[in-house]
Amino acid sequence: MKRGTYFLSLDADSSISLAIPFKNVELTKEAKDLSVKPESVVLEQGYYWCRIVHEHHASLGSGQEFCIAILSDKAEAPDINSYLDPNATPPDREGEEVITLVNLYRDEEEETTSSSSSEGGGVDFGFDPKSSSSSSSSSSNSSSSSSGPEEEGCPCPCSCKCEEESAQSECDKNGGPNSAGGHSFGGNPDDADDCEGMLEVGGENSGGGGEGGGATSFATFSFRANPQCSIGLRYKHPLEWTCSWDSASRQATVKRPTGSSISFRAAAGSADAPVSGGSRKLNYRVRLLNQDKSPCTDGNPIYLDMVQSNGSTLRFSASTGKVVSLISSSGVETTAEAYAAKLQVNRHPSTGAIQSIWSQSQGLLQAVPEGNKLTLEWYSPSQVNKTARSVTASGTPYKTVSYENTVKDGEPVMLITEQRQGMPAFRTERKVEGNNVTITQGEGDERIVRRIERNFLPGSKWEMIESYRKINEETPVSCVRTVQKSTDGGWLTISSTEGYDTPLAQTTLYTYNDQFRVSLEIKPDGGYTRYEYDDQGRVVLEATPWAGGGEKGTRTTYADLRFNDFRPATEREIIIAQDGTETVLNQRSYTYEDSHEVNRTTVTETALGSDEVHTSISETYGEATQYPYARGRQKMSQGINGVQTVYTYEATTDHGATHKVTSTVQANGSIVPGQSTRTVQYVAENGTTTRQEQYVHTGENWSLITSEDYEYDVELRRTKTTKGNGRIRTTEWMCCGPLRETDEDGITTSYAYNSAKQLVETIRSATETTPETITSYIYDAAGRIISTRKDVGALTTVESTEYDDLGRVISTTDILGRVTRTQYSDNQLTTTITNPSGA
Repeated sequence: MKRGTYFLSLDADSSISLAIPFKNVELTKEAKDLSVKPESVVLEQGYYWCRIVHEHHASLGSGQEFCIAILSDKAEAPDINSYLDPNATPPDREGEEVITLVNLYRDEEEETTSSSSSEGGGVDFGFDPKSSSSSSSSSSNSSSSSSGPEEEGCPCPCSCKCEEESAQSECDKNGGPNSAGGHSFGGNPDDADDCEGMLEVGGENSGGGGEGGGATSFATFSFRANPQCSIGLRYKHPLEWTCSWDSASRQATVKRPTGSSISFRAAAGSADAPVSGGSRKLNYRVRLLNQDKSPCTDGNPIYLDMVQSNGSTLRFSASTGKVVSLISSSGVETTAEAYAAKLQVNRHPSTGAIQSIWSQSQGLLQAVPEGNKLTLEWYSPSQVNKTARSVTASGTPYKTVSYENTVKDGEPVMLITEQRQGMPAFRTERKVEGNNVTITQGEGDERIVRRIERNFLPGSKWEMIESYRKINEETPVSCVRTVQKSTDGGWLTISSTEGYDTPLAQTTLYTYNDQFRVSLEIKPDGGYTRYEYDDQGRVVLEATPWAGGGEKGTRTTYADLRFNDFRPATEREIIIAQDGTETVLNQRSYTYEDSHEVNRTTVTETALGSDEVHTSISETYGEATQYPYARGRQKMSQGINGVQTVYTYEATTDHGATHKVTSTVQANGSIVPGQSTRTVQYVAENGTTTRQEQYVHTGENWSLITSEDYEYDVELRRTKTTKGNGRIRTTEWMCCGPLRETDEDGITTSYAYNSAKQLVETIRSATETTPETITSYIYDAAGRIISTRKDVGALTTVESTEYDDLGRVISTTDILGRVTRTQYSDNQLTTTITNPSGA
């Protein structure tokens, strides 16, 4: 909204209330009451979070019930009725502007359901207040709204680099709404941009082998089970994606391992296929290619390249639909045949269910089905025998996780047991009741209950409420509610509430533009972040309120040097005055020089009022680099101070390694005696570092100053460090973290965990000068430490922390019993800390 005096009015025969918490404004009208006198409020430029609660009464309600705001430069209140009654002759409206906050018109099929309630938290908005168009994305209903949101996810599962999709698929190894657990396994350590795959276990309806949910399901399932078992598996990895091409419609449909699809459509005479249909909010783009990899503008393509915003590409065969190669952002291509030498997925010949996954670097992950029970077994590479026809393992698996469907207390549950050799078992119970899932981890009073509730709401919406509590607690310590809406652009998140169903609940609202991308994020404290995009869906402006008035933001232009190029060309930090004038505070310019041998990025930065230019450079080896391991990896980095780090790669057999990586620090291309350093790492085939050496240049040559040799367990966790002077540090591991550590001085620290996998105790052994030290921890269900007790010999101290419903610290008690309290204002703009003295 722009700055001015607004007159707020409610028009409804039913009950309705309007509140603007940031301005301490609240209007309420009960059913049958006369109209409410308009209330005026002065609003600054920006966006304000409004809460509107409407309780519909079918016997009273008229066809039009809504809240409006009228911006007026007149001293007296405007004639509200002139805006409500289409038959009334309006007065002189010069200087007035009407804004419909929300129209509460209800369809007949929804008349029996309240549009909002105290439990629902009011109306969730999905419109863009800056748009004058009535074609808001939130108002359109997708035909998929009856089946619930589909599972999305990037080609690289659980990757923090994924910027394609706002709703990442679950990566919790303890499972989530649709999966009973996920296990990272399989990859290619030789690839600089490689990622691990994710094997997931079906949490519900997973045994049928189908790929579509029913009318009331919340996701598209793609779990497949062996004939001997009712529990299915699926494997999320870039090579598991598929693509189909329809020549008549020139449409490409890419299918994720989760079963959901992304649609692309190319216009006649074009090799460019942007996302279409419900996929329009995504940043992927497909390019049609001929046999020689040139753009295919006519006829049928041979290849289909799905290019992500970070430049990574999945190349599909148009005829088979399978991935034929993976191409990194730096242009390094790994064919599917070459990848098969590192990773192999073995499936049941008739059902396609996963039987095992072999990884050259990690060994074998084998699925053993048995009726209502499925056991996953992990074997190290030394236990695996791989031939051209089969992959087998010998000996005892170093880890197992079993999933068993059974009945407990008369109700169906899934029991999950994780066991490592020589370690205690950890147990989890999973219960599915309709659309709701309860995951209980641990045993006895240590049990933590994670509850996931999923409900369909009126208006093509659905909600997910996720809470955590301990088994003996009635009230959750953490509760988050997310509301999504079905639109022509797919399912969009329109609100997220932390501390849901508590007095401190804080809601963030999201609105979308006609590209189905977030145009406005309205925060609980009254602040906001707004976004503008170009035609390709790239952010060109991100702005937030500025304390001095107006906004502070970042304007971005893009390089457009390659297909689907999301790399910035310029980034300008700006101040936007209330009249729209922009002042540049700082500018970064990017130059890209890509070749087959090296890819270089140069960044120059200038500030307002300064003639100085700061330059930094980054280089990576190109796809034509002679040594394959170096391709796509760092070649050189240079800071604004001229200090460079140069990297070289070569083959080696020393210290059990296959690659030798040398990084040298220099200044402006020259070695500086006494200042330049060199680090040499020896990297094994599985990606672990077996030895590291540190050198310094003396002026004549490189002198070794320190070295360390490393050993690892079967899960590739470091277990032993041997320094060049013979001093040794060792670590023993269990599922949740270290079990026992012994440092170079022989001091041992042991760690203990409860059945919920929380660290509850550390014991540091006594020395000649220090008695044994025992530190004990108590956690809440969200994993936050609420009490720490330390016993040093006979001396005991205790510290504690208290949190509110939003997870904020509200009090701390130190070892002397002194209490520090923290208070937060309702709008979260003010924090008051009261120290133990009362100040």
